[in-house]
Amino acid sequence: MTSVAGEKHVFFASTPFNVLTSAMVALSLPTEDQAHLILIDQIPETAPFREALAQWKTSPFVEIHSISDKSSGISKRRARLNSFKDLDVLLKKIQPQWLYTGNDRRIEFQYSMAHCNGKGVYLDDGTYTYLGRPTHWFADHIVDNLMKKLAYGFWWRQPPAIGASSWITKSILAYPENALEILKQRPCESLPRNMDNPAFQELSQLCITDARELSNLTSLLLLPHSSAAANIKTALAHWQGVKGSQPGYKHHPRTEKILKTGPQALDFWSLPNNAFAVPASMPLEIILPMLPANCVVIGDVSTALLTAKWLRPELSVSACVNASTSQEWINLLDIAGVKLISSDQNPVIGVTK
Repeated sequence: MTSVAGEKHVFFASTPFNVLTSAMVALSLPTEDQAHLILIDQIPETAPFREALAQWKTSPFVEIHSISDKSSGISKRRARLNSFKDLDVLLKKIQPQWLYTGNDRRIEFQYSMAHCNGKGVYLDDGTYTYLGRPTHWFADHIVDNLMKKLAYGFWWRQPPAIGASSWITKSILAYPENALEILKQRPCESLPRNMDNPAFQELSQLCITDARELSNLTSLLLLPHSSAAANIKTALAHWQGVKGSQPGYKHHPRTEKILKTGPQALDFWSLPNNAFAVPASMPLEIILPMLPANCVVIGDVSTALLTAKWLRPELSVSACVNASTSQEWINLLDIAGVKLISSDQNPVIGVTK
């Protein structure tokens, strides 16, 4: 990644995943450059993570700013207009040459692009980069486009695809060669592979009380949301075969209590007594820096598995698929290097049983 010495970079992040990919890029910048992190659209559940960010001594960001919480209804526009005022102050102070976003539909990013001289960068935010985002020619490109222009300003630009708006100069992607064709019309760089940087382990340890236990895991089973509990049988069977001396499991962050967490989950799922329960509320991306390179990650088809492989490509990651799994998902998992395991009941052609 090329950069002129002494440049200033602003990263917009709404999720822990955005923060980690932003940090991966920030850590790869020249030492004389400055990276600033701006947190937007935050939810109460991310408060512990934000507290950890504030204590992160080896952070690649010279400053971290939180300017907006998630809002809805009639208060949404008012909250956004207030955040614009904060952005005006920050942009005047920082005067960035580069602004990064995982979604160029974010109003804070577009406002910043319209009110400073920086160049926009799309930073890979997951499946939209490769599968696209379903849109409707009338609802999205006419109605929503006009509503946003009237509500916020005629600087608003509706992107034809996430990451493809005219604000974007280039993209930084996990798999540039497999991105949507519209994204490849502009320069695409590879996401740095530096999750082994000690800075990420420090952040994990700040977030998780027993984070060091994660460094001993030989396998990690990602249990699905309760709505997909019926699909976990194959993943459980495969995990039992590779779990190793110190297995671990993690419930979906929004799993229902009926599935049981903690010690009771061992009996419910027929898990071994020595299985380590990874905190369900903790985003997977925060756990990843602590996992040893030989840890095997297994689960149902999910963005969590993709996240594991994108951020830690050296890990062995397996996804259980069946006849109902879309070909787009199978292709994307295969591109990422995720091993595909077909259930006995629903064999998938070309996928290992």
